[in-house]
Amino acid sequence: MAEDTIVQHCIPWYPPPPTVPRPRQATRNTDDADASDASDASDANEDEIDQYGTLTHDTPENQAPFELTAIKVACLDFCIELLNQCVRVEDYECALICALVVQGCRPAGWLDADSYPPILSQVIKVARFLLVHKAMRLDPQAGDILKMLRKHWIAGT
Repeated sequence: MAEDTIVQHCIPWYPPPPTVPRPRQATRNTDDADASDASDASDANEDEIDQYGTLTHDTPENQAPFELTAIKVACLDFCIELLNQCVRVEDYECALICALVVQGCRPAGWLDADSYPPILSQVIKVARFLLVHKAMRLDPQAGDILKMLRKHWIAGT
């Protein structure tokens, strides 16, 4: 290709648009409403999720130990699916390999091959935690299992 036609085929670079921090919208508090209005509001908001992915009726006191908001469940499933990919003929078809390569980029250059096993070990530890967390979320007896473990095990050992 001739040098003068390269400019015609290039896509111009534009800087990303600036982001503006937005204040969080206030959610309606049903404690201030009268009893009939509060019962109607709790029925209407029972399954509603605000724009940040949190359930409007949940508080930390009444949540189950492994209950997550809808956005956290979606993130958990997405991370597990990323880790579930197989390495194909080309290494860069796997999201895990691409993520490790990105983590190996430093201002002084790329990391050597001996630097990747500790990073991969950390990723595997996080993957195990994600799988255990999802399994405990899906298990109907998870609360009973946790009570039994707290009763028989000493914390921190």
